[in-house]
Amino acid sequence: MGRLRQLRVERAQLLLRRCPDRPASAVGRACGFPSDTQFHRVFRELTGMTPVGHRDAAAAALTAQRPHGAPAMPATEDEIDLGANGKGRQPPGTSRQWQAI
Repeated sequence: MGRLRQLRVERAQLLLRRCPDRPASAVGRACGFPSDTQFHRVFRELTGMTPVGHRDAAAAALTAQRPHGAPAMPATEDEIDLGANGKGRQPPGTSRQWQAI
């Protein structure tokens, strides 16, 4: 169970960086966490920061690295698919565990 939680948090870190406009709760659901509370608790336990804190830190680091005015890297459909109702679902062709982190 610990490895699955780690994979989910790693995936959430990627999505938080790549999809800064998505709510943290939507990212948590997309990564397989059943509730916002569990997502925040596990994320903080494994990373030492909240999901929003991670996204803010990543955005600040990205802003410092890229030239002024350059756009942030957009997410692709393979990276996140929240569906019409905003609830996460896995991209087609993936197993229960994410194939690529």
